[in-house]
Amino acid sequence: MDHAPERGITITPAELGSEGVDTVLDIIARTGANAITMSTGIQVEAAPGEGVREPSLDVAGEVRVLDRPLWGRRVVHLRRYAAHPPDPALWRSLPWAPSEVAPPELRVDYVRQAIDRARDLGLRVHLQLAPYVIPSSQDASDAPSADLYRPQRFIGGSHPDAITFTGCLNHPVVRQLGRVRLTEIVRHYADVDGFVFDWVEYPTYFIDKMFTCFCDYCRDEATRLGYDWEQIRSSVRHLWDSLHTITPEQVSALIESGDWGDLVAQPEDMQAGFDAWLDFKIDSVGNAIRDLRAVLDEHGASHVTVSTNEPALPWGRLSGAAFQVEGGPVDVQRIKLYSFHWLMMVRWWTETGLTWNRGSAIRPGDLTRATMALFGLTLQDEPIEILPEDFGMPGPGESHNLTPGSYTNRLEGALALRTDQAPLYPIVHAYRSVEDFASVLAAVRPFSRRGIWIQRYGYLSDEKLAVLRQEWSSA
Repeated sequence: MDHAPERGITITPAELGSEGVDTVLDIIARTGANAITMSTGIQVEAAPGEGVREPSLDVAGEVRVLDRPLWGRRVVHLRRYAAHPPDPALWRSLPWAPSEVAPPELRVDYVRQAIDRARDLGLRVHLQLAPYVIPSSQDASDAPSADLYRPQRFIGGSHPDAITFTGCLNHPVVRQLGRVRLTEIVRHYADVDGFVFDWVEYPTYFIDKMFTCFCDYCRDEATRLGYDWEQIRSSVRHLWDSLHTITPEQVSALIESGDWGDLVAQPEDMQAGFDAWLDFKIDSVGNAIRDLRAVLDEHGASHVTVSTNEPALPWGRLSGAAFQVEGGPVDVQRIKLYSFHWLMMVRWWTETGLTWNRGSAIRPGDLTRATMALFGLTLQDEPIEILPEDFGMPGPGESHNLTPGSYTNRLEGALALRTDQAPLYPIVHAYRSVEDFASVLAAVRPFSRRGIWIQRYGYLSDEKLAVLRQEWSSA
C-alpha cells in the first residue's frame, strides 16, 4: 500500500444499476475518495412479493430508508443474481445450490465495468463478501435445516439470529462454502487491489448468541489447539448461571464502573476458562481467514490485500473478530462504527437480562444503564429515566445521540489490544442525520490518518456528500 490515507466508500450492484456506473463513480471521486469497496453480483428490482428488502430490516428496522433512491424508491425489494455461470464441480460437495445466474437480458457485469472505470479515476478497488453466511434454506439441496451449520449454544441448538446467519467457522462444510464462494469470485476479478471479508466471526448481537459455539467441530478443534474444553464449558456454564442471578447491587456497581467483573464474579479458574474460550474464538476466526488467503494465493491474487470488517469493542472481543495478533492473516482491519446497531443491542441485551432475571428486584432502567456502561456508550442528551424501549433503530434523519467518546473509545481500545502495526481504519456508517454524520467524522479524525471508510453510498444524500467533500479536502 502507498502512504496516502485510504479514503473509501462502499457501493452495491443495485446502486450501480440504478444510477449508472459512470455517475456513481464520478460522484464518489469528487468527494476526494481514492478507493471503493463493492459487493459482487447483480441486483435488480424484484417483482411484488419477491426478493429481500433494501434497506434490510435488521430485525426491527422498519423506519430505515435510503437517502439515494433505487429506481425512484427509498425502500425497494431486490433480487440477486450471479453475473457469471457457476462452476458445478465446485458446488458438488456442498448441500446448497449456487446463486442463480442472471438471465441474458439482465446479465450486466457492473462490477467489471466499475473496476475499469475506477482505474480511469485513480480509485483503488476492493471486493467484499461474507464468505461464511449460510444460504437461505430454499437453496439447500439435501440439508434439512441451515441450523445444522450455525453456531451451537452449549445448552443445545442454534440461536435464530436474524441479522447475520453466519455459520460455525470450524464446521468443515461452512469452511468449504467460503472457499467455493471466493474461488468463484477471484476467477473473474483477480485484478482488484483487495478483498474485504465481512462477518467472519461468532456474532454477538444478542447476549445469548454470545454463548456459542459448542458443536463437536469446535470441541475437536479446541482440543487440537491445546485448549481445555471441559474447563471452557464449565466456565461458560458459570457465566450463564451468574447472568441469570444478577443482584441489584451488581447492576449498580456496573453502572459506575462499566466493568464486566462487577456484574459477574468469576473465580480464578472460571476466569481462565472464559478467557480461553474467547482466545479460541479468535484462533477460529484467524484460521478461517487463512483459508481464504490461501484461495487468493492459489488463484493468482497473492498481490491483493486482505481486509476484515470487524465489530467494535466489546463485541469484537466476544465474537472472536477482535484485533489481529502477531503474524495474523489480515492486512487491514476496518472497525465498524455502526451505532444504530449499538442502540438496538442496548435494548436486546437488556430485555434478555430482564427475562433471565424475572421476579428479581432489578429495575429495568437500572439494567438499561448498566448495559450502556458495559458497552461504553454515553448519551449526549440523557433523560432522567432510561428504559430499554427507548432504544431501537433511529429514523433516517435522526441523531444517534451518542457522545464523541462513544466512538473514539472503540478505536482507542482496539489500538490498545493490538500486537502489530497493520492499519486499523474506522468505518463510519452514513445512516444518520447530516449533523450527526459531520460530528462522527470529526470525532474519529485523529484515528483516520491512515484510512477511513464510509458505509455506504446509498445513505449519502447530497448534503452528506458535501460534508464528506469538506472533511476530506481539509484533512
